[in-house]
Amino acid sequence: MDTFFKKKEWREAEIQKLESSIKEESPSLPSVTGYVHLHILERNDEQALSVLNVPNHLMTPYMLYWIDYFSANKDWNRMGPYAEAFIHKLRDYLKQSDDYYACMDFTRMAIKAISPYCLESSKMDLYEKALMETLPYSYSDYEYLLFEKGEFIKWADLQAFIGFDIDSLGKDRIREISKKEPSILLPLYHQAITAHINMKNRDHYREAVRKMKKLRTLYNKLKRQEDWQLFLELLLEKTKRLRAFQEECKRGKLIDA
Repeated sequence: MDTFFKKKEWREAEIQKLESSIKEESPSLPSVTGYVHLHILERNDEQALSVLNVPNHLMTPYMLYWIDYFSANKDWNRMGPYAEAFIHKLRDYLKQSDDYYACMDFTRMAIKAISPYCLESSKMDLYEKALMETLPYSYSDYEYLLFEKGEFIKWADLQAFIGFDIDSLGKDRIREISKKEPSILLPLYHQAITAHINMKNRDHYREAVRKMKKLRTLYNKLKRQEDWQLFLELLLEKTKRLRAFQEECKRGKLIDA
């Protein structure tokens, strides 16, 4: 990174040349990048960050190189403000692209870049913030982090946000949460049941009934039979015109034939 402009006077001279370009209403990307780069080499972090903190999604990918530069030098104290500025830009940068796989690749690079700093500086809150800012592309990493930390409420909120069917979440995950905090699964089952009913065909009605039986088991486990009964009554009233669904409920012995 510091192969060119090795001498301090060379760097300072180049910064002076770029000053006027930076002050223009719409400075060119090469000028801005070069200006920031030279200030980083000169350890003028305040000046570099004053530019990086201005909203400009085009600068975001270049910040990967500077983050890696600090990591390679284990310069954790300097890296902190840059890592925070970088994370703050991630969501807006990812919004600029419709290419899902490109966003996935960039997210992987971004998380990998900030991870050493977060680990070395015990800044796992910043790591989690980066995962949140890069959703849905960081789903796998964020899901794993929350589950390992036992933050099951956040974990359930993440599933609801992503919109995954509860059956796709892994039997081991569901089994462990069912043992430790079964109430957390209730909204996920409610969401899945509603989604299947809204598909309005016989196969999805059968799947809804299957999930309703699991939901009933959870309510019984929590000794909330009255809540289950209220839910069932309201649902049947709401779907009274869906004859096929009502038939599947009878077939599944959720209601009397």
